Amino acid sequence: MAVNPMQKKATTAALIAVLVTLLITGAVIALLMMKVGNLNKQIAEKRANLGKVFVLNSDVKSGQEITSEMLKLQEVEMSTVPTSAVGSIISVFNNYRLEDVKGNIVFTDENGRMYIQENNQRKYIVKNEDDYKKTSYYYEENKQPVELNTVPLVAKVALKKNTVLTFDLIARSNDRVTDDVRIQEYNVVQLPTQIADKEFIDIRLRLPNGSDYIVVSHKQIELPQIDGVETEDTIWLKLSEDEILMMSSAIVESYMVKGSKLYATRYVEAGTQEAATPTYLPNADVTLLMEKDPNIIQVAKNELFNRYINTKETIRTNGIDKQIDQKTAISNATSGTSEEIKKTQEQRKKYLQTLGGN
Repeated sequence: MAVNPMQKKATTAALIAVLVTLLITGAVIALLMMKVGNLNKQIAEKRANLGKVFVLNSDVKSGQEITSEMLKLQEVEMSTVPTSAVGSIISVFNNYRLEDVKGNIVFTDENGRMYIQENNQRKYIVKNEDDYKKTSYYYEENKQPVELNTVPLVAKVALKKNTVLTFDLIARSNDRVTDDVRIQEYNVVQLPTQIADKEFIDIRLRLPNGSDYIVVSHKQIELPQIDGVETEDTIWLKLSEDEILMMSSAIVESYMVKGSKLYATRYVEAGTQEAATPTYLPNADVTLLMEKDPNIIQVAKNELFNRYINTKETIRTNGIDKQIDQKTAISNATSGTSEEIKKTQEQRKKYLQTLGGN
């Protein structure tokens, strides 16, 4: 049958259109496949660059101790993370908190093995845990036991939640929780108008003649709460036995000397600032008591003895003692102590009322 030239032309045009469509579709599919391939490659590269590091799960103040409970694992792109970041193995962080009796820091190698660096040599340490979960350590080479102490790790600066923790951001604190450390409560220290929980302070005694002495230094405060509200004038401090006696002496003498002031000063960056050296010297009776106190470690006794020998004339004889009026000292101390006890009893009463729901 003869084909109409117009039909033939239309059929040819349709075939060409279909062919062009197929070619375009094929090109589009090929282009999409290339893009998908490139995208998958980028995703694979990104996944290969991902790693887990520890980040903070809350804000941390400068100087505040950082513990493993304050950390969480988070997946991040490793190219954006400093090389000193604390990796995904918590034992690396916990091991860094350890040191031997000589003060040598415990490190962790790439295989997770603990060691100390001494005389340019690595001495590997093995951790052992018995059936009662008691931990001990010994040298890998000769099996000799080694004593390790835990050192607090503190933030050098204030850190925000979700900050990647790096070893550059933490410091090994000089504070040690020895057997004589206790939590002491005070309501006689004048606090700065703006001070927050967990900040670090020095406590100072200022006398009417302008002399000013540091009683205890670089102490982290806790502000106790009653019914969810921080108390206005009460603080908790962790103090050793010698510091407790030092504070007791300074409090009594602040009562004895009219016009004196026992007050707190804040550190700017407690994580990087060194603790100030105490300059306050208690009287001879308290010094003798401290010398005979078995709860005070010998290092503290030696430091106090040297301070007493070197500064007795300046601080006590020609300083604090001259400011004390012996005629009124006892009555002033009695009055001040009574007021201190009254304030403590009132705070205790409020606390008990919150427990009772009243």
